[in-house]
Formats: sequence, C-alpha cells, structure tokens
Amino acid sequence: MGNQLDIHNFNRLSFFISAGQVITAGWDKKVKFWDARSASSRCLNNLGTEVESMSLSGLSLMVALNSSVHVYDLRYLYGPVQAKEHAMDIRIKCVRSNLDIEGFVVGSADGKVSLKYLGESNTENAGYAFKCYPKNRGRHHVVVVNDIAFRPSVRGVIVTGDNEGYATVWDVLNRKRLMELPRFPNSIASLNFNHGGQLLAIASSYTYKEATEREELPQIFIDHINEEHIKSAITSSSSKRV
Repeated sequence: MGNQLDIHNFNRLSFFISAGQVITAGWDKKVKFWDARSASSRCLNNLGTEVESMSLSGLSLMVALNSSVHVYDLRYLYGPVQAKEHAMDIRIKCVRSNLDIEGFVVGSADGKVSLKYLGESNTENAGYAFKCYPKNRGRHHVVVVNDIAFRPSVRGVIVTGDNEGYATVWDVLNRKRLMELPRFPNSIASLNFNHGGQLLAIASSYTYKEATEREELPQIFIDHINEEHIKSAITSSSSKRV
C-alpha cells in the first residue's frame, strides 16, 4: 500500500480499524477506502468539491463539503444516508463524530459549533448551535473554529481550537463553557486527545487563513486535562448557557 498511497494526493485521513482500512480524502475530490492488507482500494463517486473534513464513528462516515455534511453508512456506499445542511453560505471547517451522543458536531467559519444527531429529527433531538468566543472578547466577536476534539470518558465534553490561539473546553450538551486554556502563540490548526483522555495535543501553527497570524514554525503542545476538574466544572457551572 505504501507505494500507491501518495501523501501528496490527499488532505484528510481516517482509520477504519475493525475493517483494516485507511480512508483518505484527496485533492481529486474523491474519498477512497484502502485495504491495508492487500493495497487494493475503492472510492466514492466524484464529490464535486474538496473535502474540508471527515470523521468516522462506528459504521458512519461524516464528510464535510462546503456548508453541508454527508453521512455515509460504510456498509452501503451508494450515496449519502443523510445530508445535514449547516447554514447557507457558511463554510464548515471541521466535523467530529461521537458514539456516546449518537451524533456529530460541526465547527464553522462563523465561529459557531453545531450539534447534529443521527437518525430522524424530532422535538427532542433536533440539535442546536452555539457561538464559541474567547472569554475576554464577548458574544459578538467572531473567530473561526478550526478543530474540535471529544474528551473520552466524559460524555458531551469537547475542546474547540480557534484561529486566535484559544482552546476552550465546553459541555456541548448543555452549551456551557467549562474552562479556557492559556492562549497559544498562533492559530490552533489541530487538536486531539489520547485514548484515555488525560492528555490533549494542540498544534499551534500558521494556517494561511488570517492576516493576524504570525508566520512562525509550527509547535505542538501537550496539556494535561484533569477529569475530576472537568466533572467539577460541569457540576458547579451555572445554568446560564453560552
């Protein structure tokens, strides 16, 4: 597979561990499924646009295209199972799925995070959106949400990374800010937890998206996120929503 999987031809990658597959989204506007054992591949039809982000949860693959998320059942790859429109003309920056909440979250260029549930919408689980902004900026401040990571073992807790270098922990189910990490030296391009959720890796890097960014060498920071601290913050946070 190493000879065929040219890293210069794709911009997104995920692992379907139970099937032994690597899933890539490329500059050719296609999503491909690579068999790690035989080097063979299959692909979806041309999507018509580049994939901005994708996320795998169980047998569901979420693919962000412009302002919508296409949800594919990996057992039936003939077309999207659902297409969730995020907002007219608002570009999606990242999509992250989670089995615990049976849905996914979307971060967008207008500084909002949207929670979407899989399956038929009803009055109980139609989803919602809330605005992410640094504590010291105020509700009307708009900053792009570049990436989102779910905190393992604590249901509904996410961390957002934005274009101004802020990483913020949220209780997404109740739309509450739990804590904000000290500001990082540049935009947060990516972030992710380790398997146990104790450590958060943050990539602070120039993303070529904002004039206020500093063109410096990328840096990776490792931050310890205490589970008891998060649970205490959830318990003690006020009922006021963000």
